[in-house]
Amino acid sequence: MSVPESYPPREEERPATTAEEKELLALARETLRLAVEEGRTYEPPPPALPELHEERGVFVTLKEGGRLRGCIGYVLPTKPLYLAVRDMAINSALRDPRFPPVTAAELPALYVEISVMTPLQPVADPNEIVVGEDGLVIEGQGRTGLLLPQVAPEQGWTREQFLEGVCMKAGLPPDAYTREDVKLQKFQAHIFGGPYVEPPA
Repeated sequence: MSVPESYPPREEERPATTAEEKELLALARETLRLAVEEGRTYEPPPPALPELHEERGVFVTLKEGGRLRGCIGYVLPTKPLYLAVRDMAINSALRDPRFPPVTAAELPALYVEISVMTPLQPVADPNEIVVGEDGLVIEGQGRTGLLLPQVAPEQGWTREQFLEGVCMKAGLPPDAYTREDVKLQKFQAHIFGGPYVEPPA
């Protein structure tokens, strides 16, 4: 599990619109209610939509008044998406070490953002990396480094600086991404969300 060092509020929120997005957002809301108000873990019924059973990496970000209130997730797929959203919603609300646990009084003011990661894709040519769209994972010499897609534009990095940055994140030399014994992969994030309190239809 990883906690990004910086996950700033976005200027434009993208609301959940598809059936899959709406179901995941509803699941996150109920998870937060039970975890924060009752101290219980939500046990959702298995969803009918097959996409929600795919193993995917996911981040759940909580915002309050446009400011970050919690964000935890992981890029590598370890469990079905609907359960990953549940677990990361709990962790973001109660276990982000940068913030005190979310209280019941705060829930109505929260905005819930879900970032679903695409499967990891091998990088054949580092020049194919698109700054601001791609995140990176590098593995080599028993070390692993990961940078989310938003890191490069936040830092004002070029593609080369982004590649060097993920190497250094792993504790590898800056040019390690050019070595044949190092595995470089990329991913993207599909981001959507909505307020904790569902607006009236």
